Amino acid sequence: MLRIEKVKVFTQISDNIEVILLPKSDDWIDNPPETLQRLHDAMERIERETGVRVRDFQKIDAVTNDMFSDTTHPNGLAGREAFTRFLVDEYGHLLRD
Repeated sequence: MLRIEKVKVFTQISDNIEVILLPKSDDWIDNPPETLQRLHDAMERIERETGVRVRDFQKIDAVTNDMFSDTTHPNGLAGREAFTRFLVDEYGHLLRD
């Protein structure tokens, strides 16, 4: 199943769907411009073909490079807690309303 089809499945079971790109450490990953363009194109395609918002949380102030235990996994000491708090700030109103 194409990833876009998977997103469409979720739109049938929930009123609030978003695709999010998780934080990553740019100490480890430095994507070249052509990779970033492909990512941007893919994000636009997902939004266009599904109507679902795609949000890029790869680089957010709440999660800094020193909060990672490797390239993409926030560490247990600070990273996971910081990202969870960020998500609560972003989406908590959906749970309360």
